[in-house]
Amino acid sequence: MPRRRIPIPWLSALLLAPAALAHAQPAALDEAGAPAPRELTGTLADAPEAAPSAPTPSATEPEDSTPEDSTPDASEPAGTPPARDDAPAPREPEDSAIPTPGPVQRFRLGNGLRVAYQRDPRWSFSAVCLAFGVGSSDDPEGLRGLAHLTEHTMFGPFPGAPNGFDAAVQPLGATYVNATTGPEVTTYCTEVPAANLPALLHLEAGRMGYLLGTLGEEDVARERLAVLNEQHARGRHRAGWRIGEWESEELWPEGHPRRYSDEDGVEAIRLEHVQWFHQTWYGPANAVLAIVGPEPLERVRPRIERELGVLRGARPPARSVPETPRWERDRYLRVGMLYRRSELHLVWRTPAYFAPGDAALDVVATLLDRRLEEAFEDLEDVRVSVRQYSGAFASTFRVSLVGPEELDVMDVVLPRADAVLAELAEEVDEAAVADARRGWAIGASAGWDRALTRAAFLARWTARGRPLDPEDDAERYRAVTHDEVRATIRRLREEGRLIVHARFNRLAPFEGAHERSRWR
Repeated sequence: MPRRRIPIPWLSALLLAPAALAHAQPAALDEAGAPAPRELTGTLADAPEAAPSAPTPSATEPEDSTPEDSTPDASEPAGTPPARDDAPAPREPEDSAIPTPGPVQRFRLGNGLRVAYQRDPRWSFSAVCLAFGVGSSDDPEGLRGLAHLTEHTMFGPFPGAPNGFDAAVQPLGATYVNATTGPEVTTYCTEVPAANLPALLHLEAGRMGYLLGTLGEEDVARERLAVLNEQHARGRHRAGWRIGEWESEELWPEGHPRRYSDEDGVEAIRLEHVQWFHQTWYGPANAVLAIVGPEPLERVRPRIERELGVLRGARPPARSVPETPRWERDRYLRVGMLYRRSELHLVWRTPAYFAPGDAALDVVATLLDRRLEEAFEDLEDVRVSVRQYSGAFASTFRVSLVGPEELDVMDVVLPRADAVLAELAEEVDEAAVADARRGWAIGASAGWDRALTRAAFLARWTARGRPLDPEDDAERYRAVTHDEVRATIRRLREEGRLIVHARFNRLAPFEGAHERSRWR
């Protein structure tokens, strides 16, 4: 289903991710079966009217300072289509004084809905992001892709929006309408002129509480086709598409949120499955509403309580993240593919986003990338990439070296890469660490002047049970020390990793061939 979007700097890194929040390398100082459906939430008779009515506050309670145990970064970056020509642009304030965003204010409604609000008087637009603590890692066996398909159906018609959510928000002057499904969180974001925030909240309450009353099998069939088309466009059927799945199976135990979801069960999904999934996970107790806009909270809160405080739903099932044992030695995976090239990927399992050591790994990625570029200068056709992919419950640190088919990956490339890592562990230049740290802090601060970027961050991380503020991201890089970087590099050398050797095999099937896996 097409969405109205505008380009948002850094938003893709916050909203999208197949497995984790992927930090892009900054330049030096630049960037089933499922159970039967349950009773539907609400009835058509209970549905909200098309026009918002006067606010009537509902019971609320302050947000607990202790994060909840929520569903588990990971995040698939994607580009954003051009802006609407007729979309009004946010206006800069006319005051000579430069206003700044206020503190993030958090509270919880009586039905369990968590709310994060930040006043930003610099703009005349309000950004609303509604996040649910559920994602592709919660897909039932045999119905993989159910979380993604359910996301699509949320744009269908419901009482008050007979032509669907997109058509209802366009007259409000929406400049951005989109949704994304990650491994742990599904997020819906919309940006409208601040004067139309009450109408948008009315629509959000309508589709959250009453959409299932009008959703039909034909709606699910339409969105099922849309998801299958998305899979094709994103390369699910490209040569070697199963290699990522095999790699994920080596790294993570069954049931781990970082485990790769292939969405191979979409064709089996029907209305009853979407109803069950929505009833299980889309209640207010599993949702977060994040708003960034120019109005003070005391003007917005009554409308939030009126529109969303009346919704009801079951609490989500309790879940746990499987324990991931430490590897004492390397694991080797060899795969065949139809591409005429050789690839070496070194993958470590690393701490979660904002856990101790996570920010230091980003700094290490910058330092190691520069050293490897220098070490492989004599091999012009070898491409180097080093990244830390940070997720809510676990992350991965990845070194990739890709070259021509004849490249001797195991006997030439791997020993040289290990030598560079050993050298870096012994000689970590303090000036280089400071430079990389500064680059990451600057990059983490980019884009926070946009209300939509802030709202997305607040919604996603609160839904993950970690109520972070946007400014925390840059601050964690400033706190990285030279000694911490050295200790991080030493741990990479000591811990086991996954060595993925991908090579050309003319006899490999189109999706790739799992040739061998073993301990080294």
